[in-house]
Amino acid sequence: MGVLWNRDPRMAEPVLAALRARGGLTVGDNQPYSGREINYTLDTHAGAAGLPNVSFEIRQDLVADEAGCVRWAAILAEALAGVLADEGLYRAEVY
Repeated sequence: MGVLWNRDPRMAEPVLAALRARGGLTVGDNQPYSGREINYTLDTHAGAAGLPNVSFEIRQDLVADEAGCVRWAAILAEALAGVLADEGLYRAEVY
């Protein structure tokens, strides 16, 4: 899976660390393409307002059925739980 982001590291860096620590996953930092180049929606609606943000790219064959969707929802929920618990995340900061 890919974790895509631009300038604001507040979500991307801890999510990358959590996913990599989990083991058993191939996790790309701005792979298979860069969130620094193709991230219009997040840059426009979150980044410009100073809101923390991150995008995920998951291979379509891994979420092609209900079991895959449930598996990836659980993986992302687990990775995001600690990040979203960080009170420092809840302030606007423009990068």
